[in-house]
Amino acid sequence: MTKAKILIVDDKPENILALAKLIESSDVEILSVQSGEEALNLIIDHDFALALLDVQMPGMTGFELAELMRGAQRSRSIPIIFVTAANLGADAVFAGYEHGAVDFLLKPLSPYIVRSKVRVFIDLYQQKQDLVVLKQQAEHASHAKSQFLANMSHEIRTPLGSIVGFAELLNHRSISDIDRKTGVETILRNAKLLARLIDDVLDLSKIEA
Repeated sequence: MTKAKILIVDDKPENILALAKLIESSDVEILSVQSGEEALNLIIDHDFALALLDVQMPGMTGFELAELMRGAQRSRSIPIIFVTAANLGADAVFAGYEHGAVDFLLKPLSPYIVRSKVRVFIDLYQQKQDLVVLKQQAEHASHAKSQFLANMSHEIRTPLGSIVGFAELLNHRSISDIDRKTGVETILRNAKLLARLIDDVLDLSKIEA
């Protein structure tokens, strides 16, 4: 199973370390940077299941980074959770949602709340990956089925053509007994072959059902 990548952006290394410790898991790969500019470079090369952005950072703020992420095709669908102080005002919260936040984590961080919120997006990412695999398998199966039907059509037409051809030949009274016997044997042989092909198709349909 592909690990879900989580991006942590915070200008303070101790905050990154603390947050990473809370969400570390065997099915998660954590990548962290200390500025919005570095985050944008990482996003170019990685497919993230979730981005955890500190709001108050020198230079590019978390809100500004989120706005740039939402404006780019590659990163606009990455869920964003802002990490901020508990005294964030209502206007700032509203601005966060306007910039693309799906949720907030308030400091001091509650381990249970952090893990619960992050786990939701990890599970969603894994489900999305599973759907991609299922879609690829379905497309492969559809191609294989089309190829099988094309081959089967050819296999059926060959004995059927012989049956029709010799049946028309037998319809003529002027043919010799030897030719008539040969025609009957050919029809019987190809009819048995056709019956086996039909049985194979029916057996395959039972397996698929």
